[in-house]
Amino acid sequence: MVSNFFVSSNIMFGKDSVKELPAMLKQYGAENVMIVYDNGVKMAGIADQVLETLKEVDVNVVIFDKVLPNPTNELVEEAAKLALNEKIELFIAVGGGSSIDLTKAVNILMTNPGPIGQYGGIGNVKNDVLPLIAIPTTAGTSSEITNVVALTDTVAVCKYVIIDNKLTPNNVIIDPEFTKTMPASVTAATGM
Repeated sequence: MVSNFFVSSNIMFGKDSVKELPAMLKQYGAENVMIVYDNGVKMAGIADQVLETLKEVDVNVVIFDKVLPNPTNELVEEAAKLALNEKIELFIAVGGGSSIDLTKAVNILMTNPGPIGQYGGIGNVKNDVLPLIAIPTTAGTSSEITNVVALTDTVAVCKYVIIDNKLTPNNVIIDPEFTKTMPASVTAATGM
């Protein structure tokens, strides 16, 4: 059997690797950055650690911390409206698959017209997206290295995917310390 495996993300792995985030940001020269995470990441103190590292660079940081499991089209549109208004130039997604997928979907709407639902399927994203740095806090979803976004359409009452090579995060920072703070149930559900 022949297999082809392609990962276009630059992956940085190691204890305290999140401290390399400022140097990574400087490479892009972005002035307006959006960081996306959920309440679990906030409660675990991970969001504060990431935000602390961002103080080392001269960037305007916009926070979107309303991520919910199985992100909906409405949540994507809400975050995209904020990102467009703030003229975001780079995204940082911190968390599990929901945070990273939501960020990928918002990123689509930065350079492609909405609504997000029209991009369902394979290869429907026309324009390139903005840089995205993913900082996963769970093991197992692989959203940080894939070109797939899973969303929930609350009108059609279904889940759907957007698959496009433009959506794979540019950089990934895997700090194993972050997975230690996850509840045992999350670790079991995503890592096995």
